Amino acid sequence: MNQTMSYCLSLVSVTVAVALASAPSVAADAGPLPNGSFAAGQSPWTVHSEKDARATWRIEAVDGNPSAVIEVTAAGKSNHVQFACPFPSAALGKPRVYELSFRCRATSARTIRVVLLERGKPWGSAGLGENVRVGTIWQTFSFVFRNKPVKQEMVKLDFFLGANLGKVWLDDVVLTPLRNGERPPVARQVSSGDSELGLGDDG
Repeated sequence: MNQTMSYCLSLVSVTVAVALASAPSVAADAGPLPNGSFAAGQSPWTVHSEKDARATWRIEAVDGNPSAVIEVTAAGKSNHVQFACPFPSAALGKPRVYELSFRCRATSARTIRVVLLERGKPWGSAGLGENVRVGTIWQTFSFVFRNKPVKQEMVKLDFFLGANLGKVWLDDVVLTPLRNGERPPVARQVSSGDSELGLGDDG
């Protein structure tokens, strides 16, 4: 390879690296789950509190990217504060393998729960229900599961956050259909119930 060609390839490599590093994250809006990057504002995400639990939420810029911040001001049981995103059950299609991934941190270590279920009573499961141990630094979590048929026209991805006071940050919430035999790019996976939890290299 001559010196001129080598120089040109080096320039191309540097250009591609800079472009990838500066490109905004768009993956969180792929798949059936809408606005998982929170770049489009709050809709259709909502926070619901019941019994004596109370919570508010807003969008906050973290390192230049929008993130959801849910603040529990009065705690109760885990499901007494729910942060949820509804979407049509038809978007899931027939039962197949999905990967749910998201980034999360909190003001103090805690266990939260993430579920995929019908939007209304009797809240039938759509195939996902897992507890997640969240710390004070950003971590990426990934679950692999097979969705289940539901009777209702709407389902919701729901985070149960009511057991602890303080703030929980969420970002890059992505629900992705996987091809047969495909596994998510995670460092390790921990089997739990009907699903598998995979933790990224940063935790």
